[in-house]
Amino acid sequence: KLFIDGVTRGEVDRTIVELVVRLADSLGIATVAEGVDSEEKLAELRRLGCTLAQGFHLAPPMELGDVATWVLAHDDVLTHS
Repeated sequence: KLFIDGVTRGEVDRTIVELVVRLADSLGIATVAEGVDSEEKLAELRRLGCTLAQGFHLAPPMELGDVATWVLAHDDVLTHS
């Protein structure tokens, strides 16, 4: 989350995120950005090739029983529309 917070503000954080994403990709490992709290950060993470993201911008914390209902109602978020 520390680097995600700065991904749109600083070159160092953006570079670290980009290098981690590239390394993971080269190893066939998915990347998950934690703490995504704005569309701007989400867009930058997508641009950098981050595989997955979670955070308040996408959905609030929820009980396990509510996840399936949320997923069905937010397919557009899950498919990057």
